[in-house]
Amino acid sequence: MNFLDKVRLGLENKFKTGELDPDREDFYITRAQKEMEIIIKIDLIKKFLLAYEVSEIIAKTGVKVKWEACFIPASLIAYSLGIVKEDPVKKGRLFELYVNLERVCVPELVLKIGDKGRLKLISELYNGFSLSKIPKKIKCDFSIGKPSDFIISRNILTEKYKTGENDEDSEYIILALFHSELFSFIEKNMDKTLRMPDLYHEILSGTNGELLYHDQLVRFLSEYFRVSLPKADLVRRALMRLANNSININYIFKNFSFLNDVKDKNKTKYVLLRLSEEVHHLKYL
Repeated sequence: MNFLDKVRLGLENKFKTGELDPDREDFYITRAQKEMEIIIKIDLIKKFLLAYEVSEIIAKTGVKVKWEACFIPASLIAYSLGIVKEDPVKKGRLFELYVNLERVCVPELVLKIGDKGRLKLISELYNGFSLSKIPKKIKCDFSIGKPSDFIISRNILTEKYKTGENDEDSEYIILALFHSELFSFIEKNMDKTLRMPDLYHEILSGTNGELLYHDQLVRFLSEYFRVSLPKADLVRRALMRLANNSININYIFKNFSFLNDVKDKNKTKYVLLRLSEEVHHLKYL
């Protein structure tokens, strides 16, 4: 089954099972076709095929991961293929923000993963692709505190998927595995009940429980920590840095003195880490 057939069948199944609203079928098909045109023009199919195979390996290992800071979470094609479980349309994510014909380069594939399953997943990825003809093109960097780049040559993907493209194309495709403090935190607190505060759900009630907008986040931070909106926006900026792994959660506690007054530091860590996983996809009103 070729790539187009995989996408078409995946989307049809979601309508048949009721996962997607049949009344909006024309809208979804139009968006999928638009994405496909861009994907074909900039030769992105191999990256989707890699993401698809990686998602199958993830399912087998049971390791908790999240596609982040790349085009995958914003792609209806990726959702149709089952690479991601969240509908990007419902989440308000726009594929063209990450991939369009004017971009000089296409973002690489990025996965966030916790400490517990990181080496396990890298090992499975290595085993899954090392049977190809050019194993020397696969490289894993196990540096602590840095992203692990899982590099696969497009020659390998051409051999595996038989797309009919030029076999001499040797451009690398990089799958970057970033450490996620949220997943590590959850792994260490499996015996505890971790919930977002009621205030969070109250503020999100206007958008069907989905955090879509910057002003929602800033309002929540302001009311939750009882600080001014400018201070809350500084926390939002810090959450962006936390999401990019440029700082850790302890840095935020150290640099915002009002956090020292919180009664339940563990709960506050969970709240901030949860929010850091959402900031990449927020939109301005």
